[in-house]
Parts: sequence; C-alpha cells; structure tokens
Amino acid sequence: MGYTGLSIGVTDLVGDVYINNMIGGWVEIISYFIAFLVFPGGRKKVYIPLLAVGGLALIANSFISTLLKGQ
Repeated sequence: MGYTGLSIGVTDLVGDVYINNMIGGWVEIISYFIAFLVFPGGRKKVYIPLLAVGGLALIANSFISTLLKGQ
C-alpha cells in the first residue's frame, strides 16, 4: 500500500507534475540498481533497513505536508 500511495501521491506535490513524475522514475531506476547489487547479501538484511527508511519518510512527509498547509 505504501508504494502505491507514494506513486499516486506524486501528482499532489508542489511543482510541475511531469518533473515530479520524472524524478520519481529516476529514483525507482536507481533503487532497482542498488537492490540488484545488494540482494546477494540476503533479503532480510536489505528489507529491514529499507522498510524503516520508507516508514520514516512517510512520517516525515505527513509532518511536512501539515506544516505546509499551515502557511
């Protein structure tokens, strides 16, 4: 759900929709390359920190959007 929500939520970001989608696409491509290089070390060792970072990013996103709406 988080991945789909982030992909759909790109259109709600401030700025040009096309630039935001392009940046999101580049981030995905880079993450695929990083995952390809890191996965031989084991999936659990990769998933736990990445899910933690993703969760922290979602929490930070909610705080940032709340602060921006207050202005």
